Amino acid sequence: LILVQTRFPHMGLLLLVGTIAFLLATLLTPMVRGAARRYGIVDKPDQLRKLQSNAIALGGGLSVLSAFVITCGIALITAPEAMVYVRNNWHLILAISISLVGFADDAWTIRGRQKLAAQVLIGLFLCFSGLQIHEVTLFSFKIQLGWMAIPVTLLWLAGTSNALNLIDGSDGLCSTVGIIVCAAISAMAYYGDHHAE
Repeated sequence: LILVQTRFPHMGLLLLVGTIAFLLATLLTPMVRGAARRYGIVDKPDQLRKLQSNAIALGGGLSVLSAFVITCGIALITAPEAMVYVRNNWHLILAISISLVGFADDAWTIRGRQKLAAQVLIGLFLCFSGLQIHEVTLFSFKIQLGWMAIPVTLLWLAGTSNALNLIDGSDGLCSTVGIIVCAAISAMAYYGDHHAE
């Protein structure tokens, strides 16, 4: 714990913020689920990709998004030093935007090309607001992307978003894979000393 606190001076604060976000998401999820069922925003089984036995409420991302926004607001008001990890307010706005695209798909089933166009547009805004992948490390080899930074960043953003969405054919599969992926990326970032700055 001392080592972690030394490498990440705001770790205690970040753990508190993360715990608040988790508790808020846990409390908000039943409310969002109830509203989704009330308004018919559900995923019905079709025995092809959707293998669940009953209709499952959609829009769960809204509870996560709401918890994220509320927690950022609390952190900004009570502990401004926590926001040292948010370099650009546009990132928050664009995170909300991409989440709303996902909700629109849940509620109205927008076409794939329309959703992809929205994701690419939001990705471009992210790239030009400063979020770009400039370097890729494979084992001990570092590859400088140069002019390929924007295309690779767009591919990463759109690819990861749709990869999780496309495997969501069984209740709980997407969230479980998401947890595993996030845990793996966190471990690699920790041991590679690529923590948030």
